[in-house]
Amino acid sequence: MPVLPVSAKAEEGLKEYYEELLQLKGMLQANGTWRERRREQELHWMHALFQRAISQQIEEHRALKEGILKAEQAILQSQASAPEEAAKLLHIFMTQSPPNT
Repeated sequence: MPVLPVSAKAEEGLKEYYEELLQLKGMLQANGTWRERRREQELHWMHALFQRAISQQIEEHRALKEGILKAEQAILQSQASAPEEAAKLLHIFMTQSPPNT
């Protein structure tokens, strides 16, 4: 793809730039790259949405909030290790009622 001088302010090169973009899009669609990248975007989006939903559930989970405070204190006071407390928190998250129920 060639380097094209473009200036929106001077209204120069925009048409040529747009034509090059359309040509690139056509090439990517023809060789399947466009579709493959779109599928990868969909996967990334799904993971991001899932992580956001899990994060929201964690933030709203009252028992888990309490468990986190206790775990932090236990670790800071050298009464427990991080892996032990993480396992306890996961257990709380997986077995206790969802938030607001």
